[in-house]
Amino acid sequence: MKGVDKGFADNLSMLGNDTFYVERWPWRNIGDDWVRFRNRREILPEFADQMNEMIRTTPRSTLVTAVPAVGSWGSVERRDRSVANISMLGTSAEFPIVSPANVEYGRFFSPNEALTRRNVVVLGYDVATGLFPDGNELSVGDTVHIRGLRFEVVGVLARQGSFLGMQSFDQQVIMPLGALRKFHGHNRNSGIRVLKQPWASLDDAQDEIEGHMRRIRMLMPGVENDFEINQSRAIEEQIGPVKRNIALAGFFITGLALFVGAIGIMNITFVSVKERTREIGTRRALGAQKRSILLQFLTEAVSICLLGGFFWTRTFLFCQAGDERGCPGFSGGV
Repeated sequence: MKGVDKGFADNLSMLGNDTFYVERWPWRNIGDDWVRFRNRREILPEFADQMNEMIRTTPRSTLVTAVPAVGSWGSVERRDRSVANISMLGTSAEFPIVSPANVEYGRFFSPNEALTRRNVVVLGYDVATGLFPDGNELSVGDTVHIRGLRFEVVGVLARQGSFLGMQSFDQQVIMPLGALRKFHGHNRNSGIRVLKQPWASLDDAQDEIEGHMRRIRMLMPGVENDFEINQSRAIEEQIGPVKRNIALAGFFITGLALFVGAIGIMNITFVSVKERTREIGTRRALGAQKRSILLQFLTEAVSICLLGGFFWTRTFLFCQAGDERGCPGFSGGV
């Protein structure tokens, strides 16, 4: 169960445990109520600047900063290579503050580059690998083409992996919002990412975000919110039953494996006793007690179990450490 919890926690950490996502759609199953969310007004990128002004004027604010995030899809090309179905994100230079992703090579784009709408881009790890197979560090300073526009690569993100086995965070590119606007002029797939203070609780931070957004939207008291404040714990609440089911399935499979193993050991012991009838008879004739003979066979069975467990554990640890020579099926030479 701890392994399952750690796996889900590592995936949720990709979203940022202290980061909120202000969007039109909630991160939950909405069923037949999708029409109500579809008719909501778009979350404009300009709301991030307005919220930052409110954060600065709020005494002891629970929030650090807000950044815009506008998404698009497309392909990235370099000479004769191309990577398709890439998530493109237009944002501000403060994006690294609210994102857990780290830049492994190069740097993130600067505030001046964002302000002047420079065609600069930060590549995800898989995108950089696909376009620059000789090494990701070689991509920094080179150029790629997106929607017919030329972009300079200023950085490459560290490998992050895929979220719950679905969306890969390595299949993305990040660029200044002004640069994205050159080929993505509408506000679909737009939102705001807000980081809370380390000392603030999630509930207090969410309440402050809600208050700021209602002021920005100019919603009267009693009027329902026309925006959603999403956070990783919302996904955690939904996958709670899934984790429990996985744990139960794991316990069942483990119990079944132990049961089958016990049957195998029982059969081996039975055959061993049957084939050694003469030995048992000789020992009995020499005065051996039933207890000593039983102890002998039990000791042999336990020794076989411990030896098999030792080799299985050794193989598992080799595979976990990335040493293929200790993994089953390895056929490489020395």
